[in-house]
Parts: sequence; C-alpha cells; structure tokens
Amino acid sequence: MSDGKRLLLGIALMLAAVVTVAAGILPIPQTGETMYSGKGEGTMEILPIPVLREDAPVNTGNARELSAIPGIGETIGENMVSERTENGLFLYPEDLISVRGIGQKKLEQILPLLILAGEEGER
Repeated sequence: MSDGKRLLLGIALMLAAVVTVAAGILPIPQTGETMYSGKGEGTMEILPIPVLREDAPVNTGNARELSAIPGIGETIGENMVSERTENGLFLYPEDLISVRGIGQKKLEQILPLLILAGEEGER
C-alpha cells in the first residue's frame, strides 16, 4: 500500500473515531472511571498486530510461485508481484487488499498460509 493510501486511511480512521465519540457511541470515561483495569472479571486479551515477515512468500515469490498458493491464480500472482514492485514489501496482511483480485474474503482464505513475523517455521 502506498504512503499516500496509508495516510488517507489513517485520516479516515481518525475521522471515524471522532464522529463515533461525538455521536456518543463510544463512551468516554469520566474522571475516576476505569474502562479497562487489566485485572479480574472482564479482562481483555490484547493481541499483537500481525506483521508479514520479509521472507514470507508474498514478499519473495515470483508470479508462478505465488499462483501455487491455494486461492491465488496466475493473474493474482502477477498482480501481487506488480503491487510489491511498485509499492514495496507487504508489511501487514491487510496490505494485500491493495492487490487487484484480493478482497477481504480472499485475504481471510489465504491468511493462514502466510508466514507472519515471530512465527516459527513455515506453514
């Protein structure tokens, strides 16, 4: 995803957060009120944001190799290589949505096949 697209996405997300708070949908804690204590009942598990490894197939493979990933054909494989060549490595799995032919459903389908940073071995 290009820097310009990331900037626009960031601005859109910030605007959505402001509108959500302004609409009263997202409660703002009052003084002395705690939204999340990290202890006791109702604790939230904070998960790390998945990051693609530099040696992940989507960052190193050629079109033929990428087309071997289930759900990715020759055309999408070529589109992945083009996107990577134009905009650099895919840092996050969601970056793949910028590839023509990959939408949210396709991303969910191939996500288990991607090698993420911090994971041991290949899947």
